[in-house]
Amino acid sequence: EGNFLLVSNLKDGVDKYTIPTFQHVQSYSHVILCNIPLQISVAWQAGLIFVGGDDGFAHVFDYNTGIYRGQLAHGNQGDQIIPVTSHEGRSGCTVVTGSCFNGHSSMKVWE
Repeated sequence: EGNFLLVSNLKDGVDKYTIPTFQHVQSYSHVILCNIPLQISVAWQAGLIFVGGDDGFAHVFDYNTGIYRGQLAHGNQGDQIIPVTSHEGRSGCTVVTGSCFNGHSSMKVWE
């Protein structure tokens, strides 16, 4: 319940703030090797948050607890998985990630 803002920080992952007070209420921590802006997507029904990565995979967290749930391997180490989006429908949750590295780009889809 309530309104929240999720921010990809440049230090250790993602921070969750309440709106309108901007009080920090939760963190979703992961290692950052290269400071790049990372897209965040929330799958409300599944209770998951997906965060792009700078190391070849996207991170998956429990939205409510902040616990790290795993990763979606996308490419090679060093690939920047910047765009990530999710869609929930009758058949479940679909996640799409995109990567770019040395002039090469690709997309992957998980259902």
